[in-house]
Amino acid sequence: MRRPAPAEPALTSTLPPSSPLTQVVVLAAGHGRRLGAITRKRPKALVEVAGVTLLEHALRFARSLGAPETLVVAGYCADDVASRLAALDMPRVRLVRNARHAEGNLLSVDAALPHVRGTFLLTNCDHLFPHVAAAKVLSSVGPEVTAFCEFERELAADEMKVVVDAGRALVRISKTLPEFDGGYVGLTHVPAHRLPAYRSAVAAAFATHGSSAVAEHALQALADARELVATASLDGVPWYEVDTPEDLARARALAGSMSGPAGIPAQALAADD
Repeated sequence: MRRPAPAEPALTSTLPPSSPLTQVVVLAAGHGRRLGAITRKRPKALVEVAGVTLLEHALRFARSLGAPETLVVAGYCADDVASRLAALDMPRVRLVRNARHAEGNLLSVDAALPHVRGTFLLTNCDHLFPHVAAAKVLSSVGPEVTAFCEFERELAADEMKVVVDAGRALVRISKTLPEFDGGYVGLTHVPAHRLPAYRSAVAAAFATHGSSAVAEHALQALADARELVATASLDGVPWYEVDTPEDLARARALAGSMSGPAGIPAQALAADD
């Protein structure tokens, strides 16, 4: 049950003169088992939508954010991902390997953290965002860890849900919340001076959930430790996630009839999840 919406702070829509990000971290280690035979011999990151791999869509979004470097965390069929990156020959893109990719995706975050050297944005290769999302993301980040959310769209049962306080700070994050204020869209901003707290939260999440811990558990660990996790709205920005063959089929169909996958609204894909 969605709770009454809290007031939304004003957001600007223009890109800042320079990016506040040092790096973008793209989680691309997953097998994509829910895609069935589609990922039997290739990683989810190399599945194509509109003739472009999910990985390349994520890299294009990372480039639009203006960060000097992008870290791609690969796991399942990591050599194939490495070969694709080499073929793309994109500057300032670095591969990080997660040998434990079959476990929770917080292990991919943990694999990236030793290579993080400043403010970063965490994203997933199967979450596709248009270029217009970059302006909203960059104009919304501040001095605290920030989780990007939607507060208006109706959520499917298995989407990640959030409860926020009156100031829109994160209180709870889980797929199983009976009451919630919105949904998390898979983007987290971590400013450089909050890296020690974030690393401690990752360790706390592993202590609680073991190797099955996921990235959202680190956000909950921060909130539980009374560390501020701000939220920022991505309402009105079309995006979509590819998890199942049905998601992929809809994404490909919509991409063929619209101006590329960046124009496919998440609402169109979430309806039947």
